[in-house]
Amino acid sequence: MKLDVFQKVVDDLAVFDKPIKVLRLYKDGEPFLNKRLAGMVAYARKSGHVDYIATTTNGTFLSPERVGPVLDAGIDKINISVDGMTEETYLRFTGFKFDFAKFVENVKWIYANKGNCEIVVKIPSELITEAQRQQFFDTFGDHCDRIFVENFAPCWPKFDIEAHTGVKIRKGIYQQDIGETDTYPYIFYGYSVNADGLVSSCFFDWGRKLVIGDVRTQSMKEIWNSTAMNALRLQHLEGHRRQTQPLPAGQYRRASPDAAGKVQDARRRRSRRRAARWAKSQVHGRGGGMKILHVAPHLGGGVGKAHAAISAALPDVAEQTFVLLEDPRDRRYLEMIDATGGRVVVAADLDQVASLARAADIVQFEFWNHPRLFECLARCAFPAMRSVFWSHISGLFRRLIQPGLMAEAGRFVFSSEASLSIPWMPPRAEPPNQESPSSIAASASRTRQDARRGAADRPSLLTSAPSIS
Repeated sequence: MKLDVFQKVVDDLAVFDKPIKVLRLYKDGEPFLNKRLAGMVAYARKSGHVDYIATTTNGTFLSPERVGPVLDAGIDKINISVDGMTEETYLRFTGFKFDFAKFVENVKWIYANKGNCEIVVKIPSELITEAQRQQFFDTFGDHCDRIFVENFAPCWPKFDIEAHTGVKIRKGIYQQDIGETDTYPYIFYGYSVNADGLVSSCFFDWGRKLVIGDVRTQSMKEIWNSTAMNALRLQHLEGHRRQTQPLPAGQYRRASPDAAGKVQDARRRRSRRRAARWAKSQVHGRGGGMKILHVAPHLGGGVGKAHAAISAALPDVAEQTFVLLEDPRDRRYLEMIDATGGRVVVAADLDQVASLARAADIVQFEFWNHPRLFECLARCAFPAMRSVFWSHISGLFRRLIQPGLMAEAGRFVFSSEASLSIPWMPPRAEPPNQESPSSIAASASRTRQDARRGAADRPSLLTSAPSIS
């Protein structure tokens, strides 16, 4: 979040009768990545508009250099999430290498230097064995004020924990009994300001589907008392929580209850029209406009992370489908893309890939050195199409881009200089065929309507599958 947006949020709190009870400085990302975090804590503390300031961290950046200034600024509570008791568990669960021994040292340092700050350490029970449960208490119990073993809990309707992890939800996050509810209490005492200034009615709104305001153009109190927020509260009190979702803030702003109801009806009609359009096409996603098909071996690592971020920012005029060439092992970013309206399909065969390509306006290949992708390019009977290749080659493994591939591509986008270091690559990434569109060096992929169509009589993008080593 930009500092001026944060300062406006805090300044807006002055008009409330009392200071707010809690300001939680976290939501979608890791808070200690923000180099201004200490300054934000200090600004909120000095304002007098906030009684209590807390944050939650995954522990990746809990160094004294980063945490020390935040403690000095006056933060009241730091929740530390532990994602396993071994580096192997961390790698399996998060997909990243983690220095667990250094992490433990940092937690000990924080507790020894915490001042008046409360330190809480917690871990999901599903990530530890019974023996590791005691190890968890022995490792952190003397270096925190409170310690918990929690349970996985469903936080988003479209995310099926049991289907993705094999864990059956039997108890709530704190061992409480679980059951159906028609009223979500959070909306009666809080809301969440996203990093871009959009305000969500729920802090689990990763997909921005519950937006009820924009702090950049509205005051915090105006949003709190808005028709959008009050309509949502009333909907819950009347037992209709599952029937509709809140409207985008711009449609509700300064609207009467009757107008808000008309907007809801219009939104339902628009949703039905979109559903009808989607039923006529195999490629569908966010809206009713340009259809973009992404062809990728999988969506793990940096590729999935990039597209999850792009999908959240993509205008509604684009409909995205991601067809994967192998069963995904890492589903984190798939769920994020799905939450923002994208569609993810695991291809049954190459005929299905070709069928999806025929229904798309643009086909974007997420390109790196993967045998499944080369097989698809060599053997799939692609139609004439507008094509974009986004090269995700990092340089960690053998760099391979066939010259003929760039000649066939409508656009070729590079993420790093590693692609440009391939021996045959001409200076400044100009393709060997000067009649082809110029290649683009970029950090994000943008499809173009004017991307050149591939030759209609060409059955595949590679004349033969290259050897992989």
